[in-house]
Amino acid sequence: MGYLGGGATYFTLAASADALDFHRVARERALLEVLIMRQRFFMCILHGTAFAASLAFSGQLLAQTQADKDRAALRQFPEVNKTVKDVAPIIDKAARNHAETSAAKATGNTANVTSRDRPANSPIASPAHDRGAIDVNTKNMSNDAGKISKEVGKGYTTIHETPHKGGDTHSVYSEGKNVKTSEKPSRATGEHIHVQPDFNKRLHEAGSEPKKGKSDTEARAINSSNRGTK
Repeated sequence: MGYLGGGATYFTLAASADALDFHRVARERALLEVLIMRQRFFMCILHGTAFAASLAFSGQLLAQTQADKDRAALRQFPEVNKTVKDVAPIIDKAARNHAETSAAKATGNTANVTSRDRPANSPIASPAHDRGAIDVNTKNMSNDAGKISKEVGKGYTTIHETPHKGGDTHSVYSEGKNVKTSEKPSRATGEHIHVQPDFNKRLHEAGSEPKKGKSDTEARAINSSNRGTK
């Protein structure tokens, strides 16, 4: 745990333009890979505990979401549950820092981060932002969305959101490629590029409690309707 906590501090909010930039970014990527490997270890634990719990509570778990199942499974193993709750926020922070560093590097340090965390009672509260998503503005967002997606790499979804009179147009990118374009209900307050980590979604949900007043199913339905992403 001490190593993870220390490793996360290597992530910076913006890429440097000096001669050490290449080595620093390489180091950050290596640290992120270590965190991802640690997450995979905990995901193996989740799979194992979920299976064990399902043997005892199969009737109840069938009606629950995956996050509900994971939380129920972890409650059977308090020490593992505590470890997951301790590690998940560190991975979320590392995921956000990597997104910001990548956006900066892909745009020559011109990307302006306009949104990170959002209050739970905000009309634009977002599960994706809870686990490390960011919104950025750039000079040429149509062109930069693909560049940011390529730089941020696997495990992330990048969306160029363009509001118009009838709703929002979402152009979705993965690993630098435009994989889907669709129309969504009006939500965005302005044109921007949304960068969200997906690799940490299940661990984040297992390590956090459901939002008060909304079940996991309701929160997922709202998020899907508004953003069209996982």
